[in-house]
Amino acid sequence: NLELHSPWITGGAGVFIQLAADYHRFEGLKVKDSDPLFTMAQDCTGIQIHDAVFSNAALIDTKGYRMIGWILRKLTFLNVIFNALNIPLGSSNISLQDFSRIGEGDMGIRVEAGHSDIEIIGGRIINENHRFNDSEVPYNGLYLADGDEAIVRDVSVSGFSGAAHHFDC
Repeated sequence: NLELHSPWITGGAGVFIQLAADYHRFEGLKVKDSDPLFTMAQDCTGIQIHDAVFSNAALIDTKGYRMIGWILRKLTFLNVIFNALNIPLGSSNISLQDFSRIGEGDMGIRVEAGHSDIEIIGGRIINENHRFNDSEVPYNGLYLADGDEAIVRDVSVSGFSGAAHHFDC
């Protein structure tokens, strides 16, 4: 949360933290006006990110690599203007809990096809300007592509020009 005493990482450009190994844990990160904090260099297992704040910054550039056994807890995204959380094709055993995303445009959460054991619990996604008049593209708040069953519980979605929730699984 914003009360964390860790300093802000600001203006980061390019690759800041490259994930090329399994089982890392990150806590208390605060990132502002930056490129994605993490860039994946391979499929990664067991990554945990807790109590992080991102303001006009993305969490991760997956480069299409799979996320396996990840725990993402108490993440806050402010001033989101792009799709800053996309769980890639074939990812499994992902837990996203207690999150908040506030922004505009295409800033929802996407879980791509082939996923399994996904849980998204206790969060809110608020789109303050869906930008439909600019793009005429309806954006979804929470999209789950074709895959195994997923658990979605207590997620509030508002302000999108498309469906709040779109589940193909």
